[in-house]
Amino acid sequence: MGVDINGWHDLACRDWSFEDPDTPLQDPQLIDGGLQGVLVQLDSGRWIGGPQASLAPHGRSGAWGEVGLPERRKSVRSLLDALKDEAETQSHFLFWAPVEALTAGAQNYFLTIPDSVSYDESVRERLLGALRGQKRPKAALLWRSVACFLGAMETGQIPSDRDGFRVRILTHVSDGLEEQILTLRRVQGQSGHYAPERQGYGQTFGPELGLKALFESAEKDVLLSDQTLLEGRCDPTSMAFQLLSGRMKPGDVEILRRANGTWVEISAPKIEPFNSLSLPAGLEGHSVEPADMTLLSTPLGASFADTLADVVETYWGRLEMLSWDAAARGALKAGLLVESGLPHFLDRLDPVRLCLLKTEGAEFVDLIPERETVPANHTYKSKPITGPVWGSGKTTIEFYIQKGDTKVRHWTATTETPPSDDTSVEIHLSQKPAQGWAKIQIVSSTWEDLRRKPIDIDWLSLPEDQRSPEEIIEELDKDFYRPQIPNRILEPSHIDLWTNDAFRSGILDAVSQFEQRGPEALESLSKAIRRRLNPPLYSTVYLPIGTDGELPELLSADDTLRFKNVVQAIEHEVICVAQKSRNRLKNNNHLLCLGWATGQCSDRVQDAFLNAIRAEIEGEDHPLLSAHASARTIVRGAARIMTSTEKLHSLFSLLVKRNQNADTRGALCDALSRRKFAPQSLSRQLAGKIAQDTAENIDRLIEKKSFEVDLKYTLLILTGLLRYREVEPWFLTPDNPGHGREIQKKLEKLRISVFRHRKRIGQGDLKVEIIDSLLEYIEGTGGDPNLLRMLEEIT
Repeated sequence: MGVDINGWHDLACRDWSFEDPDTPLQDPQLIDGGLQGVLVQLDSGRWIGGPQASLAPHGRSGAWGEVGLPERRKSVRSLLDALKDEAETQSHFLFWAPVEALTAGAQNYFLTIPDSVSYDESVRERLLGALRGQKRPKAALLWRSVACFLGAMETGQIPSDRDGFRVRILTHVSDGLEEQILTLRRVQGQSGHYAPERQGYGQTFGPELGLKALFESAEKDVLLSDQTLLEGRCDPTSMAFQLLSGRMKPGDVEILRRANGTWVEISAPKIEPFNSLSLPAGLEGHSVEPADMTLLSTPLGASFADTLADVVETYWGRLEMLSWDAAARGALKAGLLVESGLPHFLDRLDPVRLCLLKTEGAEFVDLIPERETVPANHTYKSKPITGPVWGSGKTTIEFYIQKGDTKVRHWTATTETPPSDDTSVEIHLSQKPAQGWAKIQIVSSTWEDLRRKPIDIDWLSLPEDQRSPEEIIEELDKDFYRPQIPNRILEPSHIDLWTNDAFRSGILDAVSQFEQRGPEALESLSKAIRRRLNPPLYSTVYLPIGTDGELPELLSADDTLRFKNVVQAIEHEVICVAQKSRNRLKNNNHLLCLGWATGQCSDRVQDAFLNAIRAEIEGEDHPLLSAHASARTIVRGAARIMTSTEKLHSLFSLLVKRNQNADTRGALCDALSRRKFAPQSLSRQLAGKIAQDTAENIDRLIEKKSFEVDLKYTLLILTGLLRYREVEPWFLTPDNPGHGREIQKKLEKLRISVFRHRKRIGQGDLKVEIIDSLLEYIEGTGGDPNLLRMLEEIT
């Protein structure tokens, strides 16, 4: 099938019938989706689109009772606009409703999309995501300009065998006239087959001639013609676009329901949507590219289409009108061509370049060469880029990628399990024209983890780098040997901690107790949620809730919901106490449960913890600080439950002001060594203050010969702080401004002192090795990548 959903006049085209779907129709059948398409929400909650939705009373007005509530009706045009906004996720998935109405019985279909830069890869990826689903036909996207070209070829309006024949396609869209020039090409290797060739996005001109502007002008004329319409005392009228499209003429009648439940006849007035016939905005100084033919496609009725054509011809020259159904017919033709193994068009892919570090320095190399033109029915695959090496013990590898003429993007690929040796990797790219993002993968034939599960690029998560490619190359050449960054501590979740064993009860048992007895059963949950699992012969430590807030994969959906309900109930109690609407807590069970519910707590609880810490620092009373050791519980818990860089930044800002006791240092250890976004939550000022406090604490350790837990916390903070190199690569190196040189000297003194007393302190030799490795990090010459885990395990 071919489907053209534009929100003004939606159409589909198929070459089969429901009565005999296996026999192709000689004359393809058009399916009219109606003017100004809508979708409506049924009582079941399901949304439907198409002509059935347009006729339904749902969402029309209060005159229809609850069924007429406005939130139960959405325009297709609003969904098309929402696709351009990443945040409008709910509207994205509603787009299936109007598509479903026109594709019933289909197995595959081409959906047309505007040939505009506003429909870049991110929008197309969101659109394809909205259309995917079980038992749904398979969707592919097609530029509307290409569909129109193919539709015109089918009717003989465009010659089918003139190589180099250039056609200007002008499509009437909401914001003006969309211009695209396509060239007919003979396809190499396909005897006698010709297809349109595309060389980039089209351009849009003349917003005052756009369908939106014409409709608003016509709607104004209609509203002013009748007092009932003007005052909004009846259903909204569809008369304006009916007149524009030629479906109605002046004097025709539309029957609408009044707000009081009665009916009213509205007579169609004469409309004058073209207020000006001057040259469309944006065309001044714009040179007209040569073309052998210009085609104009509009959903306007004949008289208004002629007026539009007169305006357009003053600039683009002589043109021919192209039927509005050409896009749907052309989309069907594209599907038939692909089905027969022939390319439906040739497209120029945006060039993609990857920056690689070579022996002679950094260089951007092509993944997709500039002006590469490929058949659209095949997936383009680049030659593998070989040469990158994933360093031994490293969990990340960095690339810089430039797509087209846009800014360079920074890609940090991550793996949980680093390679044991330096490992060569390959970069592969594949892309199908007009579909979603180019697929880029990192693969390896020698690294088993990467061979089984290649790493895919996530374009939407890649931050833009404001530097030019030349500036990036200059910086990379200078930073060829960047200092190492230690791996953070990762402690995954484990289902065994949720179930009972011979010695202890699991979390689910505690959840059951809470469901039966309420808050008085919290003590068992506060103990269960803090349990750890360290199986013999395994270096991994497991927690009930993983470092990044993940729950065990084997935890059922029902048990997950039960646990989350308990967390919400505890949150409610704590927030009420914090707001002084409930008696203060007698013990810390509530706070312990929330403080160990990593990644599960709401913003309100996170703010309550931060406010309590702030009050304690300022010597003020706070409702959550009443129980014994509550301040310690809150400070340590806060380091686990913050779920955003903003919240964690606030916590760091408070911790540097707090008395630097074991609780403060413990919270800094947890946050710096475990939280994924800790580096991004620090500022240069905060990182420098923590470094300064740590340097001063090293002096105290040497003076008091405190080489046990206090030493462990200090080294954990310092090593965790090195993760700030993700933001500032040369942080804490001796030659970089800051505290690097000072810390290097103090660590050397600390090493001498620990070495001297190593026989009298626990794990003395190992602590010397750890300090040596930390000195390598500071000096920028190396360092054990798993240093944080080593520090965590010492006593």
